Amino acid sequence: MAVRGRRRPRRRLRIPRAGPGRGLADHVVSTARIGVAKPDPRVYRIAAERLGVAIERCLFVDDTAANVVAAREAGMAAVHYRRVADLRRTLAPLLAE
Repeated sequence: MAVRGRRRPRRRLRIPRAGPGRGLADHVVSTARIGVAKPDPRVYRIAAERLGVAIERCLFVDDTAANVVAAREAGMAAVHYRRVADLRRTLAPLLAE
C-alpha cells in the first residue's frame, strides 16, 4: 500500500511495474482524497483497513521522521530514510525474489 501526501494531489503516484519496486503497493491511499494528512494516526489506520490487514502487518516508509514516528505509534513497522540509496539497501531483503 502506498500513502500519498497532499503536496501534489493532482500528480499521480508512480508505482513501478518492473524492477525492485514492482508489486510493492496494491492500493494507494491519497491523503488529499481522504481529508486526513500524515502524521494524523487515522491515515495509518485507514491504510491498513483498505488493505484488509492488521496494522501490525504493515510497513510504512517515509522521508519525514514525524510521519515515521506516527506510523510506529499507530502500530506499523516503519522505516525512515534520507537517501534513496539507503532505502534500497534497507528494503533489499524484503524485495528479493
